[in-house]
Amino acid sequence: LCYENKYRIKIFGNSHWPVPQYCGFTTNEMTKHALASATICPNLSEPHSQVFGFDIIERPFKLLSNRCFVVSDYVECLAKILPMAIPFAKSPEEFKELIDHFLTNAMDRIIYMDQGYQAVMSHHTYFHRAAQIFAKLNLSKQAQECNEVYKRIRASLA
Repeated sequence: LCYENKYRIKIFGNSHWPVPQYCGFTTNEMTKHALASATICPNLSEPHSQVFGFDIIERPFKLLSNRCFVVSDYVECLAKILPMAIPFAKSPEEFKELIDHFLTNAMDRIIYMDQGYQAVMSHHTYFHRAAQIFAKLNLSKQAQECNEVYKRIRASLA
């Protein structure tokens, strides 16, 4: 995608990318704004995630909680957790086809963005994960505290 002039790609990160689209480092405060301004946020998993179908990375959850539109490579567990939140590609060619489709069909992105945001905010925040861990450790009081804090914060966002 970086080598075709038809895409307006911007890449930010902690280490230099050897492409002209690399724009340098961005601060934590600016990252959410940079991501929200993107038409499409690609998600590329670790190679072993694709091969074995698990070990889901944090990025798609961060993107969806920021109401970003995400196109991702296919990781079986992620596709099961967020089936209606992200279009998944099983090959580089399919990834490019999805990018091209959603660039020209803006309304098709909306349902994914809405469903992705709701899925993450309702079931996949760090509060949910911490409560699950506490519950597995038979620490029900701490699990309940996580759930209560989550509910207060979620209510303040409405």
